[in-house]
Amino acid sequence: MADESDDARFEHFMKEALAGEALHGVPPDLKAQLSKGLRKKFEQPPMEAIMLSLGRQLTLEEVQRMLFYPTNDDACLYPLLIIGPPKGAPAEHFQNKLQRVAIVTSYTRHVNDWAFVEHFVLAGGLNALAELAVHEDLHIRSQIVEMFLQITNEDRFAWHTDEDGKDVCRHPSSSTTVKTARADKVRHRMFQLVQSPFALNMLANRHGSYPRGSFDCLRGFAFFVSFVRCPPPAPRPSPSIPPPPC
Repeated sequence: MADESDDARFEHFMKEALAGEALHGVPPDLKAQLSKGLRKKFEQPPMEAIMLSLGRQLTLEEVQRMLFYPTNDDACLYPLLIIGPPKGAPAEHFQNKLQRVAIVTSYTRHVNDWAFVEHFVLAGGLNALAELAVHEDLHIRSQIVEMFLQITNEDRFAWHTDEDGKDVCRHPSSSTTVKTARADKVRHRMFQLVQSPFALNMLANRHGSYPRGSFDCLRGFAFFVSFVRCPPPAPRPSPSIPPPPC
C-alpha cells in the first residue's frame, strides 16, 4: 500500500483524470468502476513487466510514480511502455499487461499535461501511436487515436504557426496555446511521421474500426496531411536527420 503522500498523489491523479476530456460525458457508475480499477493497478502495478521492459530494478514507489504521476524523464519512457509485445507474442506476454496500464493512464490524464506530451513526443511517442493505430483490440485502438487527436488539438499547441506566432497556413489557433522553446523540435517529430505507417494505418480504419473510428481517423489523417503540406516559414529539416534528444 502506498504511503500517505503517494495516496494523496493518486487521488490528485484521479481527480484530474475524471475531470479530463477523455472521460467527459462518461456515466458516474462507469467513472466509479474505472476509479476502482485504477486504484487496484496503483496498489498492485505490473512491477515485473515494467522492470523487464526497462531492464532495471525498481521500487514500488518508483513504478507508481512512472505510471500515475510521471516526471519529465519518465514521460520519455512511455513510447516503450505503451508499444506492447512483438507481433505473434502470446497473450500472457509481460508487455501486454504493462501496455494496458500505461495507455489508460496516458489516455485519461497524462496527455492533458503538455510537459508530458512534449517529452513523450520528443522521445518518439508519435511513432508509437502510429504503430498502435491498428491495434487488434479496438478499445486500445480508440484510446490511441484519441490521444493523437488531443495532442494535435490546435487550441493546445500551435502546430501551424512559426516561432513568432505567425499563422503560416491560415489555420486559426488560440492565444492560449502553450509556448515552448522546443516547439520546432516537437513539429519536427510530427513531420517524421512521413516515414512511419501513420497515414496508412489511419486510412486502414475506414472499415472494421471501433464506433466513430473511421471519422476519428479521418480527422487525424486530415490534420497530418495539412501539417506536412503547410509551407514552412523556413526550410523544414529532412526526416532523415537524427531526432532531437528527449
